[in-house]
Amino acid sequence: MQKQENNILPEYQTLPTDSIAPEYPPLPDEYLQSKQPVEKGVPERSESRKRKVMRILCMLAACVLLGCGVYGTEEDQTKIPAQTTEEVQVPDENVENRDGRENDHVQSATTEPETDVAIAETSEPIEKQYPLEGGILYYKIYNETHLANPTADAWERILEEGEITIEQLLAGEVIALPQPETPEGFAFLGWAAHFSGEKDTYPKWSLLTESFTAEDAARIKPDEEGNRSVDIHAVWNSQDPAAWQMIMVLDANGGTIAGQPSQTYNALTPKYSGGTVYLCGYPTPEREGYHFAGWYLATDEGDIRVETLPASRFFAQKGGEPDYNAPLELHLKAGWEKTEEKGN
Repeated sequence: MQKQENNILPEYQTLPTDSIAPEYPPLPDEYLQSKQPVEKGVPERSESRKRKVMRILCMLAACVLLGCGVYGTEEDQTKIPAQTTEEVQVPDENVENRDGRENDHVQSATTEPETDVAIAETSEPIEKQYPLEGGILYYKIYNETHLANPTADAWERILEEGEITIEQLLAGEVIALPQPETPEGFAFLGWAAHFSGEKDTYPKWSLLTESFTAEDAARIKPDEEGNRSVDIHAVWNSQDPAAWQMIMVLDANGGTIAGQPSQTYNALTPKYSGGTVYLCGYPTPEREGYHFAGWYLATDEGDIRVETLPASRFFAQKGGEPDYNAPLELHLKAGWEKTEEKGN
């Protein structure tokens, strides 16, 4: 515990026979003994030994009262709640400007309690960016189209891949996203990009339309060498009523989606293995006074927020494997967060 001037007495020492140790604070007026000033050249009037001893004892008693009876012992001081010693809690205004001195940091007598208010995880998009300070961006563009049996010629999973320097992106260059050849009976919804490194943000998947820019690259966390990588996937769904059905119902849950309370889609993709459903390719629901917080799927473990769905989700499980003869109709509900009113 740090010493506070004029408040807490230091550890007691043996006093000289005729004075009080200089580091002790002045005694209150009621404890002081009246003493006439001594004129220069005039010797002080002598006093008896008994009177002198009594004077010293009185002074010692006053010190004890001042140190223990009035302020309490140093041990007791540590037990005093911080709010009862307001001057201890307020830092010295000049503390930050002092270097190499004793008591550079004024500490409170008690540790400030931690807040017990939980900060809820938000689903609102957060503009979390990583500085663009050089390096290379590596990218792969997947067409997600291979209905035919996968052969060396037919299975063109990667439509394009390459690299571009961050310097080029900052200069205004972009990765132009191609328009893939659309298989019969399907609709191309755009490109889904996965932004790695955004641990606490939503969404991790976003829909791109025409190009990938420096602003997009800033959402990707660089590796130790300053390089980044991104995978971009084509988003499809089926427009053929006679096609194999992977039915997905998007419930706006109090809002509207494409002008309706809910919309039903055949989420089938033109991929031999069933593919992945990228929800960012579908319309975003709207609700006045609320912010869309993502799509939620009901499971045995409770509602979970999802951004992608594997094809196996659309079929019942049998022996730990999807039973493609037992399709399921998936229902997803929109999650909402109330927006703050302006002026509050």
